[in-house]
Amino acid sequence: MAIQYAPYRLEDFFSGVRTPNPVKNNSEAFWFWFRCLYQRLCSIVEFKLPDDWNRARDYFEAILFSKGFMCVFNDKEFGTVFSNCTISGYDFYYQPTRALVTNPLMKTSRELRIGEDTSLIKLTNDFQGVLDLCAYFSEKLATIDGAVNMNLINSKFGYLIGAKNKAAARTIEQMFDRMNKGEPLVCYDKSIVDGLGDEDPFVFIDRNSIKNSYVTTDLLNDAQTIINQFDTEVGIKSTPEKRERLISSEVEASNDDTNARISLWRECLTNSIKEVNEMFGLDISFRFKFADGEPDKEETDKESEDIKEWVTRSLRS
Repeated sequence: MAIQYAPYRLEDFFSGVRTPNPVKNNSEAFWFWFRCLYQRLCSIVEFKLPDDWNRARDYFEAILFSKGFMCVFNDKEFGTVFSNCTISGYDFYYQPTRALVTNPLMKTSRELRIGEDTSLIKLTNDFQGVLDLCAYFSEKLATIDGAVNMNLINSKFGYLIGAKNKAAARTIEQMFDRMNKGEPLVCYDKSIVDGLGDEDPFVFIDRNSIKNSYVTTDLLNDAQTIINQFDTEVGIKSTPEKRERLISSEVEASNDDTNARISLWRECLTNSIKEVNEMFGLDISFRFKFADGEPDKEETDKESEDIKEWVTRSLRS
C-alpha cells in the first residue's frame, strides 16, 4: 500500500484548520500576509527540544499554533515522540481523557489514555490554536494591499484623453510610451488632423483632484498599524500610535497589552511541559524571546562551556 505523505507547504497544511471568509479571501495577497504573520508568530517563542525532535521543529510549531495542543507518548519503533492528535472523553472536571493518534508510518491507530499513556503539551486553555489571529489580520492586510495597488494605478496619469479616430488614439498611445521612456521631445504626425478643419482630434479631461485622491501613504500607515496590533497580540512590543510624547502610564498600558495573551500561553506551556517532562524523563523548556528578554548570562556561559567540553572530548576520541 502506498504511503500518503502530508503536504509540506504551509498553505496546504493550514487550509484544513482554517474556515475561510465567505466573502473573501483566498487570494495570493492573503496567503502572502498569512505566511508573514505566521513566521512572526513562530519567532516569539524558542523551544529547547530533545535531539530527535529538533529536525521536526517546524512541524512541532505548526501543530502547537494550529491545534493548540499535541500529545507525547512512547512508541516501540520510534521511541518517545510528539504527534498531532484528536482528543475525546471527559472526566469529572470536563477535561479530555483520551487522545487518538494516526500516522502513515504507524501500523495501526493508537488510542492513548491521557495521564497514563500520554501527556499533552498545551498552548491555550481552551484546546484551540491561535491561527485565527493570522487569518483575521491577514484579511485586513490583503484588503489594504488591493486598495494600495488600485490607488497607485489611478494616480499614475492625471488626464483622461479621448480621440476622434483610431489614428489619433494610436498616436496618443505611442507618444505616451515614448514620454514614459524619458524622451524630452515627442512629435506626432500632423497629417492625422488634415481634413478636420478647426476640429481638435484630441479631447483632454483634466483631473485636478488627483493629488487629493492619492491615499497610498495613509493606506501604508494603516497597514503598519494593523501589523502593530498583531504584534501586540502575540507579545512583540510596538510603539503606541501617538504623535506626542508618551507618558509612563501609556507605556505601561502598552506593555500590559503585549503581555496579556502570552501570560496565558506561558502558564499553559509551563504546566503542561512540566507534566510531560516528569512522565517521560525529558528536558523540554521554552522562553518568549521578546517578553522574557535575553537568556540568563550565567546559563548561556554554562551552555557554551558544555559545548566546548563536548567538542574537546569528541576530538580526543
